[in-house]
Amino acid sequence: QWAQYGEVRADILVVKTTIADVDKAMAEMSTQVQAQIKDVTASLEDKLTAVVDATGASAIYTLKTGVRINGVMYNAGMSIAVLAEAGKPVVTRVGFNANQFVLMSGSGNTQYSPFAVVNGQVFISDAFIQDGSITNAKIGNFIQSNNFVAGSAGWRIDKNGNAELHGKFYADSGQFAFNGTNNTVVINGNGLTVNLSGGGRVVVGRW
Repeated sequence: QWAQYGEVRADILVVKTTIADVDKAMAEMSTQVQAQIKDVTASLEDKLTAVVDATGASAIYTLKTGVRINGVMYNAGMSIAVLAEAGKPVVTRVGFNANQFVLMSGSGNTQYSPFAVVNGQVFISDAFIQDGSITNAKIGNFIQSNNFVAGSAGWRIDKNGNAELHGKFYADSGQFAFNGTNNTVVINGNGLTVNLSGGGRVVVGRW
């Protein structure tokens, strides 16, 4: 089905394919819609494919959307698939292709996004992680224990380097320095060293 008026065109194409053979069964249905004005196009393709043959079975659903503007094609889409190949573990997969992936929650006028992926970065509004491993992390404001109370309990470190800890602090190597002129106070494996601003130092421990 299509309609055209000069350089303006709209198309709807539905293709259905079925195959039944000795060792293969395949059913596929594809729906494509496209709108175009001059060199600007917008298109969508919805495809369902089911295949069973001697090598295994697969069920795949894909949805593709795209816009071509100024000679550049921009795509977004999703794929849901179950792939069962002989001699291999069954794969179940859901995939999305977009530069912004947003999960919405709530209803009416109270909708919000607790989770989003934008240009390869993940943004989470609020999260509870029971057990996690982080290779590298950047803290934009502060990190603290869940029992932190200023002046009495827990611990907190902010982005300016200020730290507040309530409890014991253990170290069996390295050194700890109160940085001022010439590292005024240093605590290390030798003991406590106080560097005097006028020259000289006081050492408590080994030296």
